[in-house]
Amino acid sequence: MSNRPKILPALLFAAAGAGLFLGVGAALPNWVAPRDPAGEDGSILWQPHGPLWEAVPATLRWRQWMREQGAPMPLLHLQDQEIQGPLLLLACGAGVGLLVYAGYRSCARGSTADPPGRPQRLA
Repeated sequence: MSNRPKILPALLFAAAGAGLFLGVGAALPNWVAPRDPAGEDGSILWQPHGPLWEAVPATLRWRQWMREQGAPMPLLHLQDQEIQGPLLLLACGAGVGLLVYAGYRSCARGSTADPPGRPQRLA
């Protein structure tokens, strides 16, 4: 076994970590979304509990309603939670996946010798 890390297993660990982080993070009910484009008095009603797949369409509907009212507003900004949140989850998950791969490589490299107390193999 070569001591050099391989790129394919590292990418696999990074992709698995990113997928797990995004899947779990998107399912958590901590994404802020508007409940209704306008309340009875024209105010915005924010619902702080909901998964990502409910927050994104609600925010897009609210922004489209604001654009119809004449507000000069793009549908999405790079600073929005709907963009930064998933990107942050993907990046952190990939980083954790690479750390797990490094730990796996370290443990695999250290376990090549026979553990103490185990009888020696005869050749």
